[in-house]
Amino acid sequence: PAGEQTTGCVCCTGWAGDLAWLRSRRNLALFVSIFTGGLLTLLFIIADGFAGCAAALLVCSAFFGGVATFTPVVCADLVGSQRMSKTWGLLLFGQGFSVVVSPLVIGALKDWSGTWQSGLGFIGAAILVASGLQLVLYLWTKYDLFPIAASEM
Repeated sequence: PAGEQTTGCVCCTGWAGDLAWLRSRRNLALFVSIFTGGLLTLLFIIADGFAGCAAALLVCSAFFGGVATFTPVVCADLVGSQRMSKTWGLLLFGQGFSVVVSPLVIGALKDWSGTWQSGLGFIGAAILVASGLQLVLYLWTKYDLFPIAASEM
């Protein structure tokens, strides 16, 4: 059921992302999705049994559906259509790198601690760090903290 939940959330957030009131806040919506997903991932540590893990998975998949929808849109908003392909390629490279490295780190944490909960804590903490970076990016673009000359872009 998690796949259907994520797909439904992708459709809903994709539709909502084009609404006028959300169009100007897509960067913030991406931050909220990442942050909430990170907090919910940490719930897996305390989820006990199949029912707790299934409930946490369903709720997490809804928020990660928002991340899947808003990431390319915010990326295009930030860099423009001219640089979207290079930027998207670098973003996917980073995601692929984390897919290769994360199991090694999580396996080492499991071997060290004897439980998978340390690995889940690592995943949740990494997602929260990513949400912090997204918040910095949101504040940077909203308040134009570090203006970049048009010739540099």
